[in-house]
Amino acid sequence: MFYPWQRRSSCGSGKLLEDVFNTQPGSPDAQALTASTGTLGLPLITRVGSLLRIEFLRRKATTNSGLTDEPQFSDTLLDPWSPSTATPTITPIDDTWERVLIEDDQPGATKRFARVKVSYTQP
Repeated sequence: MFYPWQRRSSCGSGKLLEDVFNTQPGSPDAQALTASTGTLGLPLITRVGSLLRIEFLRRKATTNSGLTDEPQFSDTLLDPWSPSTATPTITPIDDTWERVLIEDDQPGATKRFARVKVSYTQP
C-alpha cells in the first residue's frame, strides 16, 4: 500500500515528517522550531545546564491522525535509544496542534543525543 507521506519533499524530509511537524509540503522550509513560540518546524534540541531538551510540535490526540511520537535519548548514535521517563510540558497551540517540551532524564551524562521517533498506524 502506498501513502502520500512516503514521498520525499523538496526540503529533503519525508511527507510524513512534514505533516508531523507542521511544515509545508513542497516548500523548502526545513528549519528548527522557534523555542517557546514556534508553530512549525523540526524538533529543537538544546542543552539546558547538564540536560538535553527537546521541543517539538505534535498533532493533538483528538485529531486521530494515526501519528505517534516518542522523544528518545541515547549515549550513542547507535542503539539503544530510550524514551524519556520525564513528564513533558504540553502547551496547546490551537484545535490541531500542541507544543511538547521534554528534558532528558539522565543529568550529568558526558555525551547525550536526542531524537523524536515518529510512526504511523492507519486509523
